[in-house]
Amino acid sequence: MECERKKILLVEQKIASNNDQPEKRDDYHFFMSLQPQMKQFSELLKLRIRNKITQVIIDEAERMQFSCHQRRVTGWSTTARCPTNDFIPCK
Repeated sequence: MECERKKILLVEQKIASNNDQPEKRDDYHFFMSLQPQMKQFSELLKLRIRNKITQVIIDEAERMQFSCHQRRVTGWSTTARCPTNDFIPCK
C-alpha cells in the first residue's frame, strides 16, 4: 500500500513538472478529478477500474494505428496525424 502511494506521488510530481504544456495539464486535472471517487473504492475495485481505463486507452491506440495503416495502404490522405510506432511507420 505504501509503495502504491509512493508511485502515485512520483507520477503526480512528474505530471506537475510538465505543467507548462496545456495538454498534459488538462490530462493531469482530469485524472486528479477522479481521485475523490477512487478513494471510496476497495483496492480490488480500484484495480478493476484502472484496468478498464488502460483497456480503453489500448483500444483507442489500436484504432488509431489501424486507421493510419488503412490510410497508408489505400493511399487515402487526411490532415489527421498518424502516430508513429515500431510496427506501422505512419507519416
